Amino acid sequence: MATKETITGTRVFGERLAQCQINFADQVAKVLGADRAAGLKVFEVYRKAKVLKIDTCNVTYTVKHGAFWNIEVLRRALAS
Repeated sequence: MATKETITGTRVFGERLAQCQINFADQVAKVLGADRAAGLKVFEVYRKAKVLKIDTCNVTYTVKHGAFWNIEVLRRALAS
């Protein structure tokens, strides 16, 4: 059953946001050598800390500073 869009184009945007989250989690999982669940945990920590920027053109999230891609920082985010 298809859902009705209240505002035209919002469903597509929502799907794109979900794909951005999955792509970011997969990138983190690849760096950490872990699974997608670990990547999603890091995503939630980074989202709450407001260190993510969305890039809907490339369908991913980026971090505001390259230091957030440091493996030790990623591990600390995963542990929290």
